[in-house]
Amino acid sequence: MFQNNVVAAFTGYRGPTDDPRIFMASFDRQSMVWAGPEPVKNGTFLTSHSPALAVHKRSRKLAWKGWKDDQRLWLSSYDGSTWTEQQESPGQEFLTNHGPSLGVQKDEPFLVWLRPDGQKVLCASSGNGAAWSTPKPLAVSTKHVPGVGTTA
Repeated sequence: MFQNNVVAAFTGYRGPTDDPRIFMASFDRQSMVWAGPEPVKNGTFLTSHSPALAVHKRSRKLAWKGWKDDQRLWLSSYDGSTWTEQQESPGQEFLTNHGPSLGVQKDEPFLVWLRPDGQKVLCASSGNGAAWSTPKPLAVSTKHVPGVGTTA
């Protein structure tokens, strides 16, 4: 479903009955049709904020804040057929009240998030896509997580 297409990750309907599952949908640029949405990992990944999605070495990386009062950041990868089990981000510095941003630069994924106290925006990278570096504060002041991108 997700090969060579534009892919979106999002949470379920927000209304009288919230759906905390993370969904994926795929837009085929040739047929100009959206496929999905499909719940990620059979609906077992839950969040109370928007998830972040990036492509790294032909796999999708997904990062999200836990559901409700769970401030932990969670991570998973999709290899084209299977999502890995959700992995808790390491340590107390990887906590947030908001959805994170996720990007890739120089073939290395990086994660950006706002601390729960709202005082620091942190960034960590992962050279191998699994172990994360010690978070470093960014020199920005904001109330929301910044979107991330890369330059050529």
